[in-house]
Amino acid sequence: MRHALEALASTGALQTAVLEAIADRLDLGDAATRLSEAVHEARQRLGARADLDLEPDEDIQLFTATLDGVRVGATGLLTALTQERDRSRDDITAAERRLFDQILTGDIRRHLTARIRQAGELVDRMNGHLERVRTASRVAVQLVWDVRPDLPDVHSRLSSGRPVTRVRLGPLDDAQREALADLLGLDRLPDSRPFVPLARLEEAVGELSGSTVRAIVTELFGPVGDRAADRRRQEDERAGLWTWLADHETVRAQPVFADWAASCRATGLVGGSPVRTRAVLTDALEVLAELPAQAEPLPVFAARVLNGHSHALDDGTTLSTLVLRALSTLYGIASPQSAADRRALWTRAGVADDLSATVLVGGLRPAGDGPLARVARVCAEVGQAASLTLAQLRSPGRFTLAADPAPVVHAVKNPGILSPSLAHDGSRLSHGGRPPPARPAGGAHHRSALGR
Repeated sequence: MRHALEALASTGALQTAVLEAIADRLDLGDAATRLSEAVHEARQRLGARADLDLEPDEDIQLFTATLDGVRVGATGLLTALTQERDRSRDDITAAERRLFDQILTGDIRRHLTARIRQAGELVDRMNGHLERVRTASRVAVQLVWDVRPDLPDVHSRLSSGRPVTRVRLGPLDDAQREALADLLGLDRLPDSRPFVPLARLEEAVGELSGSTVRAIVTELFGPVGDRAADRRRQEDERAGLWTWLADHETVRAQPVFADWAASCRATGLVGGSPVRTRAVLTDALEVLAELPAQAEPLPVFAARVLNGHSHALDDGTTLSTLVLRALSTLYGIASPQSAADRRALWTRAGVADDLSATVLVGGLRPAGDGPLARVARVCAEVGQAASLTLAQLRSPGRFTLAADPAPVVHAVKNPGILSPSLAHDGSRLSHGGRPPPARPAGGAHHRSALGR
């Protein structure tokens, strides 16, 4: 059931990310990044339970999930996991028992056994002291080892990292209330959930066992933490991260990058982790230090700068979004909102992306001896689609289209429109049987390069 709850919570976060991506129209790049991270976290939590897909289509991100062989959206996935969680509530006790009996073996079982044995030995040792001690009312006290499903208030309070003057005990039954009254020398029975001064509890425990409350709590329930120190350490890590970024040589070399560093701080940590954020920012700074480039293709540039990771700057990644935001700040323009805007910004920084952007063309027969004309004619002759890169469209060579009658070129996104035309009557496309379609390949990098 724990896995079902985690998966459900992750899917709920995923659905929230989808809604935020829809609502955040003013900054689609950041919204797409948050959505991608939410899908990645959901994949990790769901594991093999469901296959999640996030496919870019022009300026939108299409999310689908395959659950038990059925394709569903975010809402359908959330509904299915909610129902699964509800069904599992009835048999969770038996399932947990089977988990303990069948899976917790080896080191885990030995570790748990050792901890239980230590707790039992502590209780026996304290009872040995208690045999020689009587309370003010001449009552002997004995401890009984019992496991509670949650940590007691005393452990939580001691782990706060702040001064503790009193702790809350319980809930106590009548016998436990009498024992506590005898232990502390009270003249009346305490409530079932009494507050006890820590100094008085320390005194009574010290008299009876020669130990301390902290030592006993540590033995029974594990190490006592320091949440205040943990918060201070996390705050220091965050402050150190942003100070490091503001003082980085790449940022100092371009004073305008100070605004970019401030926007990174305002955006917050990547995945809530200072370590992960520093790693991504380090890569972003290395990329910025190498710009402007010398008209390198984006994958080649990424592989050269980022230790062979040719896809590290793919559209929609956190790293790509950070770099493009820095370039927008450098050039004094708005953050790119579309694939064409992002490609233009990379081009301005000397990074070419002319090979990954392609368009499918069917039935187009331009005249001329340029490479575009020859490739399009050869494919049209055999009823096949031609895949033309943006580089070919930028430098097509000599080609002309018929003037009378003027050809009509349709730009479409769905390959289902192009494929049946080619399969059914591709040979007729050259004779005016149907207007020739041009289809830009799917994904955020692609636009139609042919006319409408």
